[in-house]
Amino acid sequence: MIGPRGSLFPGGQTTAIVAIGPRYLPESFAVCHTEPAPVVFTWLVPITTGEAEVIQKFGWGTLEQAFAAQKPDRADPGRAGVALDGLGS
Repeated sequence: MIGPRGSLFPGGQTTAIVAIGPRYLPESFAVCHTEPAPVVFTWLVPITTGEAEVIQKFGWGTLEQAFAAQKPDRADPGRAGVALDGLGS
């Protein structure tokens, strides 16, 4: 995770970025094995300060569960944050 560091995009609420596996591609796409070292492909997802705090306190899995339940458009840098009440309890 990088941030939070202030607004990433004009008019948006996202202030940090988290790197996760490429969800919409086959699992075999996640790592490209090259001669000097493997190359790991990630999806950089913009997140809000509150979402970053959830990751810091409870881990990525807790926020991932909230994303799965609430289905925000994670590719939209201007999206509102997910509801955080009751997460990690």
